[in-house]
Amino acid sequence: MGIVPSFPIQDTPVNYQHPVCFHPTGSERQNFQLHTSETAFEKITRKHFVSLMDEREDMIHAKKKFHGTQHDTWTPSQMADIRSQFQTFDQNEDGIIDFYEMSKVLDQFGDHSSLEERKKYFDEVDRDHSNAIDFDEFVELMNKVISGEARGELIDRLGDLCVHGGEKARKIRKLSVLDQIKMRDRKSVV
Repeated sequence: MGIVPSFPIQDTPVNYQHPVCFHPTGSERQNFQLHTSETAFEKITRKHFVSLMDEREDMIHAKKKFHGTQHDTWTPSQMADIRSQFQTFDQNEDGIIDFYEMSKVLDQFGDHSSLEERKKYFDEVDRDHSNAIDFDEFVELMNKVISGEARGELIDRLGDLCVHGGEKARKIRKLSVLDQIKMRDRKSVV
């Protein structure tokens, strides 16, 4: 009756393992490893994706540092300011500041230092020589700027930028959401 077939339909179950992994009876061979030679395409693909996966793991690690870092010397409000300052430099939001991002932001804020000078200070801040400043390194830089340990014209300008950025962020946070939206709309019109 209807469209139900009166005979059993037997489909072969989907199997993603090679047939040699099974005995002729259908049971799976124990401790069996299939040895196949990797094609040139598979080697290139594996090599490419390993580097992409490593890069992605580094990004995830950097983001975890950014969101989970707690420092005894800073209040939660100050840490929020430092995070917002870090995000000003981290334009692609990958959790790290590379040299290009830092230079771009410094240019936007009117800094006229040479690329060599910037690279020198960038390398000083980048303690682990990863060619990127992670959030912990940025916080350490802020500690040095506030305590006066860090000296140099570029460091002073960076410190001023961060201090004034923190003050601006605190003022904006005190505004209501509606006032923040109005302020943003006024800036986009200008």
